[in-house]
Amino acid sequence: MRPTVRRACVSIALLAVLAAPSTAHAQYQARITGSVSSAFGDGGPAPAVALAAAYPTASGLRLEVEGTFVRKLDFGQYQSCPPDAICAAVVSFPFTVTGDAASLGGNVVAELPWRARRVRPYVVAGAGIAHVRRQRLDTRFDRATLLTTLSSTAPLLTGGGGLEFLLGDRLVLGADARYQRMYEKDQFHRIDIPPNLDFVRIGSTIGYRF
Repeated sequence: MRPTVRRACVSIALLAVLAAPSTAHAQYQARITGSVSSAFGDGGPAPAVALAAAYPTASGLRLEVEGTFVRKLDFGQYQSCPPDAICAAVVSFPFTVTGDAASLGGNVVAELPWRARRVRPYVVAGAGIAHVRRQRLDTRFDRATLLTTLSSTAPLLTGGGGLEFLLGDRLVLGADARYQRMYEKDQFHRIDIPPNLDFVRIGSTIGYRF
């Protein structure tokens, strides 16, 4: 065998040996995850679903892209006359505010040290963008109703943590809790209706590792 060919074979073999651990490590770390949760806070309790994809960047650290949808938000009933104003009785009538919210964000997930190999606690933090839609339903004295839809798109902040249970080589079950704050444009300009959406999502997750 020629020296040049021999050196090339040795180099390829060394690269394969060095790359094997990192390949094996990454093989089962990239994942997709789905979750079903309940949101508690502004507009809650309300059902929420999320879908995420994550890829490892270092040992115990991964980047995650998550999409979330929260529906059937109920913000309560209000009077058309704001609490900081004086209105004639004939122009004051009740209205309710409901809505839903969708968001897309990027998160950093960091696994915490833990002795049990198949139990992995973690913390998560990130930011993104959210679209919040609110529907105002006015009921007037003549029982006529008027539905008005207001929406805004603004920044999102996320923080929380959870616990993962590794089942076999690929399946992951977990419990997850995340605080999310969605900054909205102030649609109502009233002191009794918060201009932003804050809630905590608590639920279960199932994931598949590649």
